[in-house]
Amino acid sequence: MHACIRRFVYTGLISVSLAPAGGCFVVAAGAVGAAGGVAYTEGRERRVYALRIEDAWPAVKAAVDQLGIEVTSETRTQGSGEIAGRWGEHGDSVRINAKSVGSGSTMIAVRVGVADQSKNLEIQRRIEANMPAGTPPSTPYD
Repeated sequence: MHACIRRFVYTGLISVSLAPAGGCFVVAAGAVGAAGGVAYTEGRERRVYALRIEDAWPAVKAAVDQLGIEVTSETRTQGSGEIAGRWGEHGDSVRINAKSVGSGSTMIAVRVGVADQSKNLEIQRRIEANMPAGTPPSTPYD
């Protein structure tokens, strides 16, 4: 019986002593989560091409083929398209989204892994290299 009471008292003391720190932990955990969300959102490379999506999409497909990205899913609609896949020796996840923005322009967003900016840029450069001759250089999409 005494062991049971002692355990109850110790549990109560530990709980009371950690209660003030609990709020700090929740705040710290929330800050880490928010920072992770910002890194994920900012971890993509978005560019605008002065080209209709119907003309830009073949460049996306060509870049995916040339880079050896293993396509796991592909969706194409009237004003948008998405390719998901795996790339490289580690099988990094790849997501490429394209959508019409304004008249005659297409925004293409690339994300490799959580935020691999060098690979994002490599794919964007390859997409741009496959655009039809005479296509103006892409511009950042904010």
